[in-house]
Amino acid sequence: MKIDMAKFSQFFGARWAKDVCANCGAKTWDVNETAMQLTAFGGDGGPAVPLVVVTCTSCGNTILVNAIVAEAMPQEVTEASGQALSPAT
Repeated sequence: MKIDMAKFSQFFGARWAKDVCANCGAKTWDVNETAMQLTAFGGDGGPAVPLVVVTCTSCGNTILVNAIVAEAMPQEVTEASGQALSPAT
């Protein structure tokens, strides 16, 4: 499923005051437009968490951002997930 890049860019820009890679110090990032998911380990599957994958283009350091917290998923996905639609303040 595609993420809303405009909403994610707004979220990313507002919260990443230092957009420097912790591994190599580069400031160039690639954002995957397709949401990935993290599921519970084991045979039952469990709940899935949609993630935005952000990768440093210099060293490959990869950061996973909850797509629901970033408000980058379509409304029907956020409602079905039961997760908070915005970060706790």
